[in-house]
Amino acid sequence: MVRELNHLLADISSHTDSALAQMPPDAALRPHLEAIQKSSQRAAGLTRQLLAFARQQAIDPGQLQGSETILLADDAPSLRQLVAEMLQAQGYTVLEAADGNEALELAKAHAAKIRLLVTDVIMPGLNGKMLAEWLSRTNPAIRILFISGHINNNAVRDAMLLPGTHFLRKPFNPLDLARKVREILDLP
Repeated sequence: MVRELNHLLADISSHTDSALAQMPPDAALRPHLEAIQKSSQRAAGLTRQLLAFARQQAIDPGQLQGSETILLADDAPSLRQLVAEMLQAQGYTVLEAADGNEALELAKAHAAKIRLLVTDVIMPGLNGKMLAEWLSRTNPAIRILFISGHINNNAVRDAMLLPGTHFLRKPFNPLDLARKVREILDLP
C-alpha cells in the first residue's frame, strides 16, 4: 500500500511540474499548484522513509518457517485460499475446510497430525468456537487461533474466553500471520 501511495505521489508531482512549466509566472493558480507540488514531494519523502523502515524491520523468513500441519476453517473462499497460500509459503501443511462440519471431517481423518486450528469464529452451521471446543476435547494438545474481523460480536468474545486460545484480527498481513502462528506453535 505504501508503494502505491508513493507512485501516486510521484504522479501528482510530475503533473504539477508539467502544469507549472506551462503556466505564466503571474497565474492565479500558480501558488496553489506550488503548494500541491511541495506537499506531494514531502509526502513522497515520508513514504520512502516508511518503506526503508519496513525493510529494516523485516524478519528473517527462516525464523517463521514451520513444517507442522494446520487445519484452516473459513467460509470465505478467497480469504481461505489466501491464508492457506500464506501458510504454505512458510512450509506448513494446510488442510482447508469451508465450514466447521468439513473441518470436523478433516480433523477426524488427520487428528494425530494437526497441531493448530486456524478458524474464523463466525461461520454457518458449526461455528469456530464449537469446532475449537470439539477439537480441544478430542486432541488436548491442539492449539487454537481464532481469526475474525468482528471484535464487537458476542460469539467472538465468547470464543476468546476459551482457555488456551489466541486471536488475530482481520485483516492481517502475511508477516503478522506468520509471526502469530510461529509464536503459538512454539509455546511450551
